[in-house]
This record gives sequence, C-alpha cells and structure tokens, in this order.
Amino acid sequence: MPNIKKTLLCRNFQFTLTQTLSYCIVIILGVFLTLPNKANANQCLVERTTNGDVGSFRNQTQVTFNDLEIITEIKEYIPCSSFFCSIFTSCSDNSFGISGNTIQIAQNCIAEITVEGIESGCELDEVYEDIAIASSPLNVTTSAAPNILLLLDNSNTMVENVMGTVAAECQPGPNASCIAGAASPLSKSEIIRGVGRRLLDKYLGQVNLGLMAYQQNPAGTSGWDDNVILADIVNRYYDVSYDPEDFDPSFSGSPWDSQKKRFQIDNPSDPDGVINYNIGVPGYTTGSGEEAYFWNYESGSSYKNAPFRFYCYRRKTGTSNNGYGYSSYCGSTSGLLNDSARARGVTNWGKQMVALPFNTQEWVSISSPGLGYLHTPIKPLDEEQRERLQKKLAPQHQNYASNLLTDPDDPVIAAGLTPLEGTLLTARDYFKNQSSYFGTRQGRGNAEYPLPESCGVNTLIWLTDGMPSVDKEGNALGEDTDTALNEAIAAAEELHSADVDAYVVGFAMPPTVDPNSLERLASAGGTNRAYFAQQPQELDAALERIFDNIISSTRETATAVAVASSFLQDGSRAYLSAFRSEDWSGELQSYSLNSDASYGELVWDAEAKLRSTNPDNRNIFSSSDEGPISLVFENLSEIQQEALDRNWQDQQDDLGTARINWLRGSDHDQLRNRSHPGGRRLLGDIVHSTPIIATQRYQGYSSLPGDEGNDYLGFIKSLSERPDMLYVGANDGMLHAFDTEDGEELFAYMPSELLAPEQPGGPARISALMEPDYSHRFLLDGETTVGDAYLENGWRTIALGSMGAGGRTVFALDVTDPEGFTDSDVLWEFTHEDLGRGVSRPSIARLSDGTWAAIFGNGYNAGDRTAKLFVVNLESGDLINLIETEEVGSDGLATPTVTDWPNLDLNASRAYAGDLQGNMWRFDLSSENPENWSANKLFQAVRNGTSQPITARPLLAPNPGQQGEIVVMFGTGSYFRVEDAVGGSASQIQSLYAVHDTTPGQSVGGRGQLEEQTIEWEGSVSVTLDGGGTQSYNAREVSRNIVNDSQQGWYLDLAYSTPEGERVISTPTLSGSGKKVRFASMLPNDDPCLPGREGWLNVLDIHPDGSNPAPVFDLNRDGYVDDRDNPMKGDDTIVIDSVAWGDGTQAPSVSNAEGQQSILSNDPAGEPLGIVPDRGSIGRLSWEER
Repeated sequence: MPNIKKTLLCRNFQFTLTQTLSYCIVIILGVFLTLPNKANANQCLVERTTNGDVGSFRNQTQVTFNDLEIITEIKEYIPCSSFFCSIFTSCSDNSFGISGNTIQIAQNCIAEITVEGIESGCELDEVYEDIAIASSPLNVTTSAAPNILLLLDNSNTMVENVMGTVAAECQPGPNASCIAGAASPLSKSEIIRGVGRRLLDKYLGQVNLGLMAYQQNPAGTSGWDDNVILADIVNRYYDVSYDPEDFDPSFSGSPWDSQKKRFQIDNPSDPDGVINYNIGVPGYTTGSGEEAYFWNYESGSSYKNAPFRFYCYRRKTGTSNNGYGYSSYCGSTSGLLNDSARARGVTNWGKQMVALPFNTQEWVSISSPGLGYLHTPIKPLDEEQRERLQKKLAPQHQNYASNLLTDPDDPVIAAGLTPLEGTLLTARDYFKNQSSYFGTRQGRGNAEYPLPESCGVNTLIWLTDGMPSVDKEGNALGEDTDTALNEAIAAAEELHSADVDAYVVGFAMPPTVDPNSLERLASAGGTNRAYFAQQPQELDAALERIFDNIISSTRETATAVAVASSFLQDGSRAYLSAFRSEDWSGELQSYSLNSDASYGELVWDAEAKLRSTNPDNRNIFSSSDEGPISLVFENLSEIQQEALDRNWQDQQDDLGTARINWLRGSDHDQLRNRSHPGGRRLLGDIVHSTPIIATQRYQGYSSLPGDEGNDYLGFIKSLSERPDMLYVGANDGMLHAFDTEDGEELFAYMPSELLAPEQPGGPARISALMEPDYSHRFLLDGETTVGDAYLENGWRTIALGSMGAGGRTVFALDVTDPEGFTDSDVLWEFTHEDLGRGVSRPSIARLSDGTWAAIFGNGYNAGDRTAKLFVVNLESGDLINLIETEEVGSDGLATPTVTDWPNLDLNASRAYAGDLQGNMWRFDLSSENPENWSANKLFQAVRNGTSQPITARPLLAPNPGQQGEIVVMFGTGSYFRVEDAVGGSASQIQSLYAVHDTTPGQSVGGRGQLEEQTIEWEGSVSVTLDGGGTQSYNAREVSRNIVNDSQQGWYLDLAYSTPEGERVISTPTLSGSGKKVRFASMLPNDDPCLPGREGWLNVLDIHPDGSNPAPVFDLNRDGYVDDRDNPMKGDDTIVIDSVAWGDGTQAPSVSNAEGQQSILSNDPAGEPLGIVPDRGSIGRLSWEER
C-alpha cells in the first residue's frame, strides 16, 4: 500500500487556515475515496502541539512537524498570555497557513498551536468497497403495458337504478322535482362511469386504455325510431291493477303479468286509490309530461301484439280493471318495447299501463345502427389519455350543441338498443386493423388508430346490464333472445380468434337474465368466466380483479423445476417455482408428468394451501439469544421485540405482534396488503432458491466402516413412512418445507438475522417486507442441501440452509422427521466476520477423520475479500477450519463442489470453487489434520487480459481420454451484480472451460495450455417432425478440435459474430454416458415482449478425440436421437451441438420406460426437449450426485 503522501494534492500550496479547511481537507477526503480499495485515514490521524508559544512580532515564521506526513487541520491555537506579549500579539484564523507538514504563522502572532495530521510512515488498513449486489432479480424487465378496451353499455337501460326503475332521488308524479335518468348519481350509467373514473386513477401508467360503446343514430328533434332525441322520462308500470285485493308483497311468481302484484304505489289522480304492479321500467314521451293512464282498446288478446295501441287519459279513479274510471282523454297512442322492458321478460304493455313523470328530459332511441363506436382509441394511460377518458366518462348532460353525439369533449350518452354482435365485430376489426365493421362510420380510418405495443396482450372488458337486442345490421330481435345470444357468442369467438381476450361483467342484471348467458359469452371470449356485481362496490372489486389479472399475466417469471425421480412412471410429478414482480409474491406448483415428459394436470398449488391454513396453526421457527424458538412475539428476545416494534422509517409503532402475525399469514391495516383477486398471496417470491426434493433414497453409505455402515440400511428402512419433502427458500424470509404429496407446509424456518436490527436500536430487517410501499429485497434466496449424516445419536437427515444475497447466515435443521419437526430440531446458525452474502447450497460431507461437516464458500462482501472455504462441524456448528486462498481482494468464494476423488472412499478429499477474478481454486481436504489442509489455484480464466468471473459450481468427471485424471468443467459469467444487467457487461466475452486436474498442487498455466474450440456457425434450421410439418430452431455448430496429450483441456468463447453478453450461471451436467457435458448458457434480454433472459443448451465432448459427431437432440420429436434429427444447412446435413432453449438455467432430465430422455421446461405450458440418453453410471464424484 503506497504511503498517503504520494496522492495528496494540497501539500505544496500555502493557504490561510480558513482556506485550508475548506479546500485542502476536501481534496484529502476525495483522494481517500479514490485510493485502491479505499483507505481508512482515521487510524493514522494524530494530534501534535507545539512546545510552548511559537511566532514572532517582527517576521512571518513557520513550524515543521517532522513526525507528520501532512497536517490536515489546526485544531486549536492559544495566544500568548504574558502581560507584555498579550498587549502586542494579534492572532486570528487568518494568521495561519498549512503547507504539507509545516505551519506558516503571520507576523505579530504568537501562540501555542495544536494540529491534527497523518503520522509519517503509517500504513493504512484497507477498507474494501462492496460489490453492488442487485436488490431485485435482474431478469425482471419492464414489460409492455397490456392493451385494454373498455366496452361501455350505453343503451337506454343505463337510466335505471340497480332495481330497474328510473334512477332518481324523488318519486315520480306531477310534482316531482329532481335529477332523474342517466345523470342521476343512482343510475347504472353514473355508477359505471364513476367506477371507470376511479380505475383511471388507480391504473395510471400501468396499462394502455381505450373506450368503445354502442354506435348510435344521430341526434334529432323527432322520430326516436331513427334518431336519438330528447324526451320526457317517466316511470312506466306495465299490466297494472287498481284493485287493492291484487296486492301481495310476498308474491315471487315468475309471470310478470300475473294477477297478483308485488309492488304498490299511491294513485296520484285518486286520493283513495292505489296502483299495483310487478314491473316498472323507464319510459319516454314527447307529450306534455303529465301522468298518463292507458287502456288498450284491442279486443280479446290482441293487446299482446305489437305495436301496442292504447287510449290515453289523465285520470283514473276507482278499483276497476275493466275500463271504468278513466277521464280527461288525451288521445290514442301506440308503442314498442324498449330494452328495459325486454330485459325483464316483458312481452307486451299489458291491458292497462301507467306512466308517471319526473318532469325532466332524457336522451332516448328505440333503434341502433348495429355496430360499436370507438370513442377513445387505446393509448398509454398517461395524464393526457386520462383526461380524454375522463371527458367521455363524465356524468351525462343534455346540452349537446350539434348532432355529433360522439364529440370527444362530451360524455358518452345512454340511448338506444344493445348491438352486442356488431360491437364485438367492430372491436375485432379495430384490433386487427380491418375495416369491414369498423368502417368509415368511425369518423376516420383504422390506420389513424395504431395500437400501442402490448406484447400480444390485447383485452376487451364488456360492462353491461343486459343482453343483446339488435343484430349487426341494426334489426331489432324482439323476443328472439336465443338468436341474439348465439350471434353474439359467434362474434365473441371471432374476437378471440384475433388474439383478444374478452372479459364480461354483468352489473345489476335483471332477474330474468340467465347468468349462464354471460358465462357462455365469457367462455367464447377466452376468459372462461363472467363477473357479476349488484352494488357499486362489487363492480369496483370485479373490475380491479380483472385489471389485476390482465396486468399480472405479463409479470410472472418462472425460475426452476425439480423432480423427485429421473425415471418417469405413473404418478411422476414435477415441481415448478416462479415469482410475480407486480407484488413480489411467489408460486410453487406441482404438475403430473406425462409419458413424453410434457406437463399434465395441476396437482396442487402451495399458495392456495397456505391460504387455507389457519395462521395460528403454521409451524414457523426461528432463533433468539436463548436458542431455537417457535416464531411468536412472546418468544423473541428483548432486542428482537424492540426491533419489530419499529417501522422501516425507524419510528416506534408497537406493531411487533402484528408483524409476526403478518408473517404467519394474518393481515393488518397498517402493513402491506397481500390481497389479490385470485386470493391472498402469502408466499414470498422464489428467485434463486431451486426447490430441493428429499426422498428416502439410498445414498451408498453402507460401505462406510463400523457402525456407520452397519446401521445405514436400517436407517433407510426406518424412513419408509416418511413423506417425500420439498424444501425451498423464499424472499418472505423463510425456508419452507412442503409435503410433496399434497403441498401442505409442514414447517418453515426464518434465520434470526432477519429479526435483528440492521443498526443498533433500529427496525428489524424483516420489517421492510411488511411496509405498504415495499421495494424488493432478497431475504432468503439461497439454495438448500438435504442429505444423510452420521451424528452422535446415529444417522439423521440434515437440511443445510443458506440466505444467498439475503444475508450472512448458514443454518442446519434436523429433518429426519419433518412431520414432527419442533424447535429442538434446529441444530445451529453459523455467522462469521468472513462470511458474506451470496452463500448458496452448502455441501454435506464426511471428512477423513470421520467427522461430518458443512462445507461452503464465504460469498461476497466479507472481511478482506479473500476467497475462503468454510468447513463447519455439522452437528455442533463449530468452525473446524477456514481455508484461505493466496489472493487478497479476490472478492470471495462461490459455491464449491466437494469430491472424494481420487480415492472414492466417501471421504471428502478435495473441493473446487471459483471467484469473481476467474480463479478456479482447488482445496486439499485429504488430511485427517485440518491444519494440513491447503488451497492452490488450478486455473485462472482470463481472456485478452480480462479476468472472467466464476459464480457457479463446477462439474467434475473422469477424463474419458486419460485414466486417473479428473476434468473440472465450468462456465464463466455473473448475473447477480448491478453491473451484470443488460448493457452492463454485454461486451465482455465469457467462456466454457474443461480443465484437466492432473498433478495435485500444480496449476494449469492459462489458455495457452488448452485447445481452443469455436462456434463455427449459428443460425436457424428446420427439421421435419415425426407427425408431419416442420419445426425451426436457432442452432449452433461447434468445432471438435482434438485435445492432444500435451494439452490440459479446452475452452469455448461464447460469441459467434458479436458479443451479446452470453454467460454461464449454473452448474453443467453430464450427458451421454459421461462422455459429454451439458452447459446451459444465458443471455440477458431487455425486450419487453420476451422473458428477461433467454438460454442456449450446449452439449459438447468432454474430451474431443476426433471421432465422428453424432446428434444429441431429438429435434424431430419422435422420441429417438438419430440421424433424422440432423437438419439441413444449404445442401449439407449438419450435426447440431447447441440449440436456443430455456432461460439459461439447468433443468432436470427424465427418462421413460423406453429409455427416451428429455429435459423439462420450467414453464408448465412449455414442451420438453429430447436429448441423447445417459447409458450407465460413472460413479459419484460429488455429494450433489444423489
């Protein structure tokens, strides 16, 4: 470390004290920040005081502090105090200057001076700058917003309230005076618009939104069968009775025109009379607006035939229903049914009808052109689009200045019939950019309404209170409701065939409408269910549920898949994990596997299981100062309780108990809301923690000496009733243990680190998770290892958990009996000053002296940033040894692979692991004395002078070309640092390596000792499928250069023409009888329409020897890997070595009874990829091979 004086910039200048403090110190601090690995100057700061007074009355003087490298500050000066001196001396802040380790003192200043400075020769300790570990998954991209078209019902029925009569806050009659109809706050129209306006605020910036409604005839002054006109709105009561004996409030019969009537109102023209009715709906009149009593003058049953002919009177008295009591004749009239009447099953006006006015006007039409009208094209819901939509969703009014009922500055009006078929076809044409139904009646051509990019997520939401009443040509359908429905269903199917999902919402539907009708429409539209609401709050909830479903469909990311067995048989299952970035929740599901390795039915969903579990009954454990505990507030230590009683703003709110209950699954109004339309989301996001399946599988330990080997088979037999378990960490801070049979959570464990404050007296780390405005943090993101071990009380099954980027703790649990797990089964938690973040998947291994141990790397951002290997006693959690590598600042050790090679005696002899500087370290653990263990470098991955980070475990295999040699295979690349995101490291080329480990303790000098392989060709190929048709793949052809005896392996750079940021972040696997290695490589992707990363699967020879290449992928999907899988490139047949597939993580492979082997997709909708089968075993080389 260079002495600090070599980098200071202000030492050769002279300043006053004030200038020095304001400039020189700033320079010094700035230099400290730019020193390699940061220098901690405080340890070298010392104070020095002059030996009494210094200075002169006659001259400027200077004082040098020889034991200081530089003076950083004048701490204090005390002017001389003797009588004579005090009279003539004059000292101020401006009397001093600093130059290096010397003070200049102005004339007439004499004082004793204390300074602070850097001591000469002081060597500064290094304080290392942290690696910037990303706080959220890097593969989460900003997805394109979905396109949503709101289809608003603007038919005549929107003037109704939820009960079906005219919406108004007063009763109809000659003296009525209130807002009535669609403008009333009680109307369906205004309720729907109000909900729509709230949606604009809630989903601002999250969606692309537009508005369509039913097309209407132009506004006019007369003729409501061809125009939209203003008319007096009335409440019309059909088939009334004036006889009090006909009133029965308990009547619930289905005929609308029954003699018995359920409702009764006073008769305005007869103080002693009443009007009884079953159906009351809005009506319209262009007459005087007075009350009217109608009597049908048709004979017999002819009054049931449209048009309905009536005599009109202004008064009706008495109780007769036979034409008596009418007076004040007002003419004859005829009319037709409107949508309100049809919706309630009314087939005619009845023999007697009453119309009572509200003394206000409303828009009305009893016709429709038959199509839809695009009021507001779909655009991103920004402030401008919100303003456009707010204008159209404003309360209805009647002051239109022209016939343009579609004026963008005026609200949509409610008038006319319900042309659902034609409107859905109009929407179809809009989304498909066609004009057959969209047409010129939209005012402009379709090309003027380009849709925003939505990555194919196009949806329509139909808000309605009734069924269709006209066809696409505008012809009224009358009572032919079946035809109307079937035509609308066919139109919904056409809309869905245009890749548009149609949601259906029924609001305040008349009781005569069959809910199944809307269900059929929703099914035809591709959404499978309709939503129903009767009250405004129910409508609000239904629409939020739909919006959330649409948005969440673009924000779910699959992460991993696991299987309990690699052999397919009846009952085989796969277990898939995922996360949702919209609310940082997780998903874990079990699917059945078909014989071809495709996914079958969903068996269980862990999140649904958690929702059905009483929070008080969940078995959640942690640790406090006094040891393992059940996670309830009362069991926590005082420090933990105080930390949990503080929110993330470091304010005491005494919600500690509520926070613990929230973690168990309860809700609290001051903590983060986990509700969702599909159910409460109680599982945290699962990102890097691959699910681990623990079975009763035999692990070969019966060959161990003594009681260990003798007892092992009996131990395995004793586990026959133990359920197979799935262990997975989630960023809710817990390691979850699920029964693989039914998905029930048997227990969970939270490391105590998360319950402690990050800073003394501050909030607990886990409290951030419960903040209403939570931003993602990794909490428990490491992988788990489960294995058998022989401890003091015999054979046990142990789970080793790690926190990944979420923390600095490794913990051990005894999971021999997961159904009876208690706090006593928590064995230990391990922390250490040299243990950093990013530790994942510790190994369980037996050491040469018979001790069982946990072995893991030290991760990142720990201690002096040296790569170190921890070996910890598995039973006690005590440190056995910490093996340090030779390079300080190598940024920590990644996950190691532990092996018993070359002895193959089940005792760990070596471990291999990489670091961020590209070093592949080899640790010798073969001695029974831990003090003799050592570390040396096998190889350093460097390309063109730039080191290549190694972050994934290496794969070990015997060298097929040389007996007694082991090949260490690994890829380079990193994908957990902020700099690893798209654009951050794309220019750096990463590589695949296969390095021979021949002589213990010796290193492979570099790439010069390896054979170079290259990507010879990359492009698109097609093969003929077994069942007909073709399938295209992006594929590669890789060189097969022979590795000769003088070379120590090979490497392959992951670039064809230009660097794209391809890298390896997962462990390779063996393929093809141990002669091939399967690397999964990944490329970050910022395309909003694609997953955040995409992958390549590369199957290469471990030891290229010049033999003829053979196909390795079942590209034609016939179940076999043979020459028919070789595609054509021009006129030549080629053998493919790599295909674009997956997301760059290793997925398990399974084999069926015919020996056909396939790699599973991590997407339940994805297809497996057939590969060359593994034929035979090469023996176990590491404890990860179970």
